[in-house]
Amino acid sequence: MKRSVAITVLVCLFAVVFLCISCAFQVSVTEVAMVSTLGRPGAPITEPGLYGKAPWPFQRVYVFDRRVQLLQGGYREVLTRDGLNLVVRFHAAWAVENPNEFYEWVGFRLSEGERILNGLLDKYSSDVIGKHSLGSFVSVGDAGASSLSGIEKDILDRMSGEVAKYGISIKAIGLEHLGFP
Repeated sequence: MKRSVAITVLVCLFAVVFLCISCAFQVSVTEVAMVSTLGRPGAPITEPGLYGKAPWPFQRVYVFDRRVQLLQGGYREVLTRDGLNLVVRFHAAWAVENPNEFYEWVGFRLSEGERILNGLLDKYSSDVIGKHSLGSFVSVGDAGASSLSGIEKDILDRMSGEVAKYGISIKAIGLEHLGFP
């Protein structure tokens, strides 16, 4: 009799612990979370701490890294305004700003966000480079919009407007490699 009571108490204790674990989650300083209820995104959780939720079939937690990610684009051959071929490689520093929009448009994988950003980086870098001559890339003086920093800023401005709808913020863009084919 005493043994069956002890087993019942132990089983109840395990059930309570399992319920507490399945109804709680933690957001660290480097993360931003979003709780979806029956597939619909909820409010983003940006403050670190311990939070509660309903068990799995009803609510699910998606956690995104809020730290700045580095995307290194591939080597690409592009044409300048004066008809010269250049081999370029850009990099972009980006972060998830709005987890709801990121989840809605991209999903919950950062690699999918990188794939979208890589395509946009290729598109806008080709557009902007095509409007500048070779002298814009190799000049040592600051010539404003036709200098290398102006080219990078132009690409950043164009991309920032487009990626905002994905819940992404671009922090910086830089030219990593410049060469001739």
